[in-house]
Amino acid sequence: MGVKLKGLILSLDNVLTDNAVIRRNDPMFEDVGRLMRFLQYRQIKPIIFLNRPRMDINGTPLLTFLNTLFKCDMDLVIAQELELPMKPSPAGVNHILDQNDWQPNEVLYMGNSDTDVRTAINSHVLFVNVGWFHDSVEYGIRFESPWEVARFVDIFCLRDHLWEYHIDKGPLQVYALTLGGWQEQPYKDYYDHARTALKEGNKNTDFWIKYLTSTIYFSGIYDKANYFAPYPTHQEGSGNNIIDQYLQPFSKCFNKTYLKDIIVRHTNVLSSHKHQSSRSFKKQLESISLNKNATNPRTGRAYANPPLNKNKTVLVIDDFCTFGHSFETARAYIEATGASAICVACIKTLARSYEQITQITVSDPYMPNKLSQEPTVDPHRMNDHVTDREAPYELKQRIEQYNSWDWPYSIIA
Repeated sequence: MGVKLKGLILSLDNVLTDNAVIRRNDPMFEDVGRLMRFLQYRQIKPIIFLNRPRMDINGTPLLTFLNTLFKCDMDLVIAQELELPMKPSPAGVNHILDQNDWQPNEVLYMGNSDTDVRTAINSHVLFVNVGWFHDSVEYGIRFESPWEVARFVDIFCLRDHLWEYHIDKGPLQVYALTLGGWQEQPYKDYYDHARTALKEGNKNTDFWIKYLTSTIYFSGIYDKANYFAPYPTHQEGSGNNIIDQYLQPFSKCFNKTYLKDIIVRHTNVLSSHKHQSSRSFKKQLESISLNKNATNPRTGRAYANPPLNKNKTVLVIDDFCTFGHSFETARAYIEATGASAICVACIKTLARSYEQITQITVSDPYMPNKLSQEPTVDPHRMNDHVTDREAPYELKQRIEQYNSWDWPYSIIA
């Protein structure tokens, strides 16, 4: 289950105005107005959130002036007038959530300043980082125009279907956006689209990562984890640069630590997808260990003590899942520290059972381990864990809409 976007909380300066200046004939202001009208067209409530009251404009109250200018119906919340702690305290956002009966992941926070970032983080709300008037901060999902925000909202934030695939077996928690393969519809239409985007990087990478991050957000699983960690590719010493590029700023929105080098590939290994006939669980397990000197992203230096321990949860992110060998390897090493793992992939390969390890001993998760034999596994049939059969059809539709999206005619007419 998940939720959809219901509200957008926004700052005034450098979002609706250019350093408190409004130029009526500036095309950017026209697009800001279109964005506000578009939100209401999609039944999303825009709420301006200020610390203090602002002066009237030519004798007209600020909210009345802006609603007239942009031809919309925004609300205004002022912390000082409500005797609430000011930003970056979460009190104002929490007040807005309570008044509208919203959950944190049913809203976005749109801003441009360090104070906006801290407010969103403290409120556990996804930060929409806008740079259409001035350079923005480094956190959140960055947008250069109101048009980009509107497209993001329409394509990613109003979906009826989130995860097509989910294994829910106690400590085994595995999610995938969709299934993928070469032969069956609708899967074959977007399988190559995803594979090139996620393995090599191209113009479609932005779509897939935003689809993944928005699903993590609206399903709420981001809030179950203390850490985010990418699973490395198949070459020794490799990380996962494509996932790092997008997921690291996303994780910062919720004050989740992104451990880009906690899972280490110390030996080359074959891909289960490409070499299914020679796949070996043992080789995968023997090619991975955890990094005792993982980098603390807040300091840029190694942790004095390894960060994983009891009562901690790691959200492990990979692009594709075939038999689950990567995820099971990550789980085995992470659980050996006392922590737990939630595993998330963009695509689960069609017609392949997920092979759960039933018993294994990792003697030291921070060192390479040698196994005497292949571990025993408990296969989970793919069809038993398809939880939303409409998800792939919605995904296909969103791909088609993404590259041709434009303002609805009623917004620009």
